[in-house]
Amino acid sequence: CLLLVLSLPVTALAEEAKDTDEAAAAEEGTTLRILRQKQFLDFAENCRLDSYSRNLSVVLLTDIDLTGVDFSGIPIFCGNFDGNGHTISGLKVSIAVGDSDSAYAGLFGYSSGKISNVTLLNASVQIKDSTFGYAGALVGAAAGTISHCYVRAGSVSVTNAKTSANAGGLVGRMYAGTISECYSSAAVSASGTM
Repeated sequence: CLLLVLSLPVTALAEEAKDTDEAAAAEEGTTLRILRQKQFLDFAENCRLDSYSRNLSVVLLTDIDLTGVDFSGIPIFCGNFDGNGHTISGLKVSIAVGDSDSAYAGLFGYSSGKISNVTLLNASVQIKDSTFGYAGALVGAAAGTISHCYVRAGSVSVTNAKTSANAGGLVGRMYAGTISECYSSAAVSASGTM
């Protein structure tokens, strides 16, 4: 009985430690540490406004598997994203926007920030029927810094773009900034006005 009683606080402590780990992923000043898939998805949802990610540093502390997850990408990112050598697998972004809209698709739709040290595995990014389509496995359109990022397997496509189809294995369109020490082996295709 004594052993059973003594084991109860240890179990409670283990649960408390797990909660502490979860809390570590919350914002600490201007740093967001991501430990779980849900935290990553919450971060993506918060990036609907560019003001959320300004001066924000994001660090992945684990691999993220998005296989089968309804995920439309991180819309706008202006901060510093450090993948910390981790892999995001199973990314699938598919956008059909109609004839009069533009679309930005990738892990990040648009980024003017810094993205580094992340690998995408088996990414699938697709835009259909847009006026302007910007699709890349990592970033649809960028005006920032990208370094040590890798795309291993997958596909990127823009189909039936009315005005401009921009597709790339890593970045669909680079407005400004730099890309260094990166590669992509994703298949790329684009159709429409080039």
